[in-house]
Order: sequence, then C-alpha cells, then structure tokens
Amino acid sequence: MRHIIRQNVYIKQDRPVASYLTPLTGLTEELLWERGVPLVQALASVRSILPRDAVLIGQNIRQDVMWLGLKEGVDFEGMQDLQGLYRIWNEKVEAPMPHFALSCLLYGLLPPRLPAYLSGFLSIVRFSVLSCFHTCCITDMLPCYMPKLLI
Repeated sequence: MRHIIRQNVYIKQDRPVASYLTPLTGLTEELLWERGVPLVQALASVRSILPRDAVLIGQNIRQDVMWLGLKEGVDFEGMQDLQGLYRIWNEKVEAPMPHFALSCLLYGLLPPRLPAYLSGFLSIVRFSVLSCFHTCCITDMLPCYMPKLLI
C-alpha cells in the first residue's frame, strides 16, 4: 500500500514550547523556526487542498473540524465519526464500553512495518487521522482526504 502525504504543515508557535518531544516527533526548535508558518496561513493552506466533495472521517472528527474552523457543506461535503464504531461489549455491566483506545485498534488495522516517517508520528499525533486513512484504504468504502498536520 502506498501512502501519499498531500500536505505537511509545521506551525510557528506564539508561545514558548515546553517540550518538542523530539525523540517521538522529530520536531525541533530549529525545524519550526525554518519551516514553520503562522497558524492562519496553515489553516488557509489546508482549506485550499481540501476537496469540496471530501468526506472527513475520524475519531471525534467534529472537534477537529471545529478547531480548524471548517464548515460542513462549505469546505467539505460531510463527515463520519468513528467514535462509537469500535466499542466493545462489557459483560460485567452489560453495556458497551464508553471508551476504546484507538491505539489498541491500530495494532490490528495497520501493517506490522510502517514507513519510517510514521514511527514517531503514531506515538504523538491523534490516532484518528491515520486509522481513518488506513481503514478507508483497506475497505475502499469512502474517499478519505486527511492532511497530515503536525502541530
């Protein structure tokens, strides 16, 4: 399977960064200084590549859409939330578990060997983007347009 990164954005911070978590993210102060762009510019860039017929899919995707300031029906066609998709039944309380970590799910969905650029990325960035991307690629259910944002 081929992974295509449509956009890679580094955002210059207005406030000092407490920790770049460099071993996990590969981010450094120098990298953000050299390649970082203001948040407003990054968001405009995301909007410019997001197809208007896109269906955004992710864990609690509505929060991401709100944070990005995107408008359903204007910036993209629709969204599908995976929040309840992989809930499992809890026999002890005879109800679905309210929370299920996508980090556990990824071990079943993703191939055992990931491209090097994703190794640290998985540990720190929201799992929803990658699990959504892989789920769409496996099932060919829906087109999935999810830019890689490193914030």
